[in-house]
Amino acid sequence: MVALLGFVSCPSTKVYRFCSQDANEGVDIFRADQETGAKVLPTGAPCTTNEECFGGFCLTTDFAKMIDEHAEVPNGACSMLNCSTDEECGPSAFCLPRSGSIPMSLCLPLCKSGNDCRFSEGYICFAAPELQDKMACLPTSIVVLLLCGNGTCEVHEMFDRTVCPTDCCPNGECDPYEAMHKDICPEDCQ
Repeated sequence: MVALLGFVSCPSTKVYRFCSQDANEGVDIFRADQETGAKVLPTGAPCTTNEECFGGFCLTTDFAKMIDEHAEVPNGACSMLNCSTDEECGPSAFCLPRSGSIPMSLCLPLCKSGNDCRFSEGYICFAAPELQDKMACLPTSIVVLLLCGNGTCEVHEMFDRTVCPTDCCPNGECDPYEAMHKDICPEDCQ
């Protein structure tokens, strides 16, 4: 579960998307729906349906696989598609704009370390140029996809050449692993 330090229940019968410490200003990201008792989950929380999520979108493995067959989103992750501001994403989240490797803008949970993420479910705190100056909790399979195609043979790519084959072979350099296993990338170690 995503760390939700600082969130408290609204001691009011009013329905809010967020609740600050002052119940009149309202603010629990887990607002209760007065009619159904359902909870609205924050960006990054595990989910199975869009209706559960504050941003109205549950990013699932099935959806992610439509973008890339190797993508996995363990237990889903609440988000919002086509966001335009950080405020739309809720507290402790931000809007990642669309870019070359990211086909649409979406909300991501902020983090400062792996402790802020759903580590036991395969999420890590990740920083990359695509995230600007922010760090986000992302599934490891998504992190691998972001790193693929950058032309750098990362350590995790060196030992499993199937992860990002174009980054490691051929790249014009005969790295130590290729030197030991010349059949892996004969183009680099001739």
